[in-house]
Amino acid sequence: MLPSTKLQNRLAFNALRKYAVNAIIRHDPMTLSLRYSVHAEHADVFLNAWALNEICNFSDAELAAIQYEKTRTLVKIASAVPYWSKLLPQSYQYADRDASRVYELPPVQRSDLSKIPLEMRSNMELARKMRSFKLTTSGSTGHPLSFYASKIAEIGSKALYPYVFARAMQKGGFPNSKPPRVLNLGVRTQKYFYPWAAALVDSRSLEDIGYRGTYLYPLLKAIQPEILYAHATHVKRLQFWFERDKRFHAFKAIVYTAEYLSSAERDGLEYFFRCPILSVYGARECSLMGIECITHPLYYHILPWRGRVEIVDDAAKPVLADGTGNITYSFFENPVTPFIRYQLGDRGRLVGKRHCSCALKTDLLAFDGRKADTLRLSDDTVIPVVVIAQHIAKKFSGSIHQFQFVKDQDSFVCKIVPRGPIDRAMKEQIKNELRFVTQDKIEIKIDSVDLIEPRNGKTPIFLEL
Repeated sequence: MLPSTKLQNRLAFNALRKYAVNAIIRHDPMTLSLRYSVHAEHADVFLNAWALNEICNFSDAELAAIQYEKTRTLVKIASAVPYWSKLLPQSYQYADRDASRVYELPPVQRSDLSKIPLEMRSNMELARKMRSFKLTTSGSTGHPLSFYASKIAEIGSKALYPYVFARAMQKGGFPNSKPPRVLNLGVRTQKYFYPWAAALVDSRSLEDIGYRGTYLYPLLKAIQPEILYAHATHVKRLQFWFERDKRFHAFKAIVYTAEYLSSAERDGLEYFFRCPILSVYGARECSLMGIECITHPLYYHILPWRGRVEIVDDAAKPVLADGTGNITYSFFENPVTPFIRYQLGDRGRLVGKRHCSCALKTDLLAFDGRKADTLRLSDDTVIPVVVIAQHIAKKFSGSIHQFQFVKDQDSFVCKIVPRGPIDRAMKEQIKNELRFVTQDKIEIKIDSVDLIEPRNGKTPIFLEL
């Protein structure tokens, strides 16, 4: 029996929608093919946001096909980059037949890539053509790494963040009729990815009672943000100051970046703020890599059309299903400075799918997370170590190969492994920057060393003696 015309039309329409999603996801945005304009970028963001909602309905096979095509493109991109072309076999003709063999390359870490000049890790011709600008990683591993930003990744992120905040509102039981008002508290690296409800609020000013009283609290009252977006540490500090100052603002949801928070800490924050909490997993150089499941807290839906997640052991061999290992990521969205089998220093496990109420139906990632270290000063001022690390990484990534902070009773020591000879003037410059970010409330010392010794196979960025 032939299907009805109505059914045929529906099947044809669904096929056309999937074709459109594939075209948007697999091809470069209009912003790159046309002369750049704000209108072209807005159109690209709109199309990517639409495709993101549609791709939730794709089957595993359809997602695997997209990921394979993205891998083929990644191989071609890598072949034009000096560093990666040397790692790839001289004859890479098999790429069109089995592009997944690129995942046989040895994994790389920030410490490995930071030794390679940026020009050797990037397609400089494409960087000029795309008018890419140089950024630096957060420094959370102690190895600041420069890279060229990708317009493709930026457009994808601008489409993703509204999706994340809509999910946060959904978790809070609020209708998703319009983009929520979001207060960005200190996440400066993502200041262009969403129309924040106010100018970016500097997290360091949380420790200033004058700032809180004359600016932050009036701002909260004036703009009435529905969502708070912040590092986990800053969420905890906001709770601390709300309690100390006897203030409060009723957010409808809180979204934090994936530093480690225990279940007890999350429960305590949700109880205090009277709203649900959602987190995201990502890195500045690879954008968002996972969005927390609404049904299963601390499990993150991966985004296979943006990159490939692998879990490998210390010998770079895949771990067994549901086994814990090193999170290894290949990012599809940066053709200027590719990241292939890149290890961010986090450990986790892929647990497959679980029944949940999320629109996303992708595999779930559970990870140990990044402990939210803080520097507590003598006057009880608390500064997240990630803020200090971001500041040093941004200022000195070209001069410092690795750094580590050590806090003893009376001083804050910054151990540095310089890229070359370092003179007294450079040490004083680093010291001045640290005085600035610590509000000149602790003695700063600079210790230039040849090696920072790892502990248990890892090099912690912060030690407190």
